[in-house]
Amino acid sequence: MDGLPGEVIIKFNYSLNCSNKIESKLLTTKDHKLLAVIEGRLEILIDNKCFFLEDSVLLMELAVQLYKWSILKRKDIINDFEYLSMSHTAEPLLKIYKGFSNMWFMDSPWKEFNNEKGFFLNDIILAIDLFLKSISSTLKRIYNIDIYDFC
Repeated sequence: MDGLPGEVIIKFNYSLNCSNKIESKLLTTKDHKLLAVIEGRLEILIDNKCFFLEDSVLLMELAVQLYKWSILKRKDIINDFEYLSMSHTAEPLLKIYKGFSNMWFMDSPWKEFNNEKGFFLNDIILAIDLFLKSISSTLKRIYNIDIYDFC
């Protein structure tokens, strides 16, 4: 896509690994251990090009962290996002950070390409909102849990 900097489409695709058995006690008590057991495949596309792909990401943990960041970012309380996962402690799996000229960038040790073009804050907030809406609905349908109870 040849366009102005920031004219990008960001999309979070995921699929849950439903083969993991989750104790019913964790589900009924809204135990935060759920953050460490609900996992699956995560693909992040930037302009329909795979930026990030990993088969074993703690998706509920990521969703909760993204939700908290997006709320604080909307209030202009914090800037950068770093996804520090319980399952991968060496370094953040995903970073979203402000660069030059109000442009935002994404980085990961597992990135497929360098995100040099950048995007507007609204682009990433929209992508996060769509991801949260989708995964929230999926988790409610499959496990009858609400991610917002963990925020």
